Amino acid sequence: MLNRALALALVTPVVVLAGTAAQAATTPTCHGHAATIVGTSGADRIVGTDGPDVIVGLDGNDRIVGGLGDDIVCGGVGADLLKGGEGDDALYGGLDLRRKAKEGYTIVRGDLVDGGRGDDLLAPGAGARTGLLAFMRPNAVTFKHAAGAVHVDLAAGTATGAGDDTILVDGPLGVLGSAYDDVLLGSARPDFLMGGKGDDTVSGRGSSDVLLDGGGRGDDSLAGGRGVDVAFGFAGDDVVTGGPGGDVLAPSSGSGSIVTGGAGADQVLLPAGLGAPSLLDGGAGRNLLEVISVSFGDKRPVVTTDFGSQTVSVVGTDHDGVTRAAGFGGAQLLGRARWNYVGTDLPDLLLAQGGPLNARTLGGDDEVYSDRFDDVIDAGDGTDRVEGGGGTDTCLNYEQGSCPAKADPGHFRTATRASSALTGGVFGMVPQVRHLLAARHLG
Repeated sequence: MLNRALALALVTPVVVLAGTAAQAATTPTCHGHAATIVGTSGADRIVGTDGPDVIVGLDGNDRIVGGLGDDIVCGGVGADLLKGGEGDDALYGGLDLRRKAKEGYTIVRGDLVDGGRGDDLLAPGAGARTGLLAFMRPNAVTFKHAAGAVHVDLAAGTATGAGDDTILVDGPLGVLGSAYDDVLLGSARPDFLMGGKGDDTVSGRGSSDVLLDGGGRGDDSLAGGRGVDVAFGFAGDDVVTGGPGGDVLAPSSGSGSIVTGGAGADQVLLPAGLGAPSLLDGGAGRNLLEVISVSFGDKRPVVTTDFGSQTVSVVGTDHDGVTRAAGFGGAQLLGRARWNYVGTDLPDLLLAQGGPLNARTLGGDDEVYSDRFDDVIDAGDGTDRVEGGGGTDTCLNYEQGSCPAKADPGHFRTATRASSALTGGVFGMVPQVRHLLAARHLG
């Protein structure tokens, strides 16, 4: 059994040299233990023995399997995959930096740690990035091969179900769940939590987290915390809930999926044409709905966003349907579609790209930005701004802007600033996370 008190003191995984100067040049150690197996500076494939091993991978993107004994493994520099095996193992990743000299920035490539059976110490390594970019290649712990459900609590540093494991959290960290009904709970730091195939409960708690349902067909619960969270469903009837921060949320494709924003200015993404979730509720803040048309081949579906009746309807795809949408002060319409929009008597913000737009914004001081297609826009009452694209547009009841106008990508920069003002800046996150939505829904 590992000494847990000693393990918790070893927060930063490092490879050090011990012994005399001559020995230090040739004998790496892993947390004070002399290595019995040593890798190279390249990408190694190392398998331990049936007994207790001390394995040091050194440089390179290594794949290391401890074997049957109680093993101690240090991955070293590189994006490593560390598997403990059957015993009570201690697995240490590292802080893996790759400098891009010309571009002048540093990439962090995370380690993946799989303890296996036994009571393991899992230390993927320290995180070096903050914010959303910390989650592109995070250091992570995986329970993909666990024989049953796991309960992970990063605040407590514990994981049960595949043994009684200790997790050292030192910066942004990812957790990948099992094929069963898992509970994944985050920490006060930024976390990346992804469920598996079961009915999972995923909660980010504090900080700014990324929460994914893992692509399985289970009915999952994803709940953001106090920070600016990204929470995406995929399949099944997922329930996605934001927190008090300005969150980016997306439902699953199941007809029973529900998204509920929190008190912050949220952005909710709806992939139109992949199913009709039950409810999208932006919550109490000034929220933005982004409808993304997912069409294939020559199809151009008709997508109608009607904030008066609080519905989004899709016609002309293999998965038509109607979704209730409430609590939004604006919309961005993206992709190959024929877009219809009906606003409210309050100030609306509307951005439309990818197809012709037919819009009525009714009352309020509205802003409308359209694309290069032939649009029909009635801004209604109020002091309204309309910026047409490069098509033959018909615009009514607007006081500011230009319609028809030459195609000008610059007015979408203006639209982005307007969206950021609506949501308190959350709109600026969306280009960074839209590819996550595409990855979840399009593979």
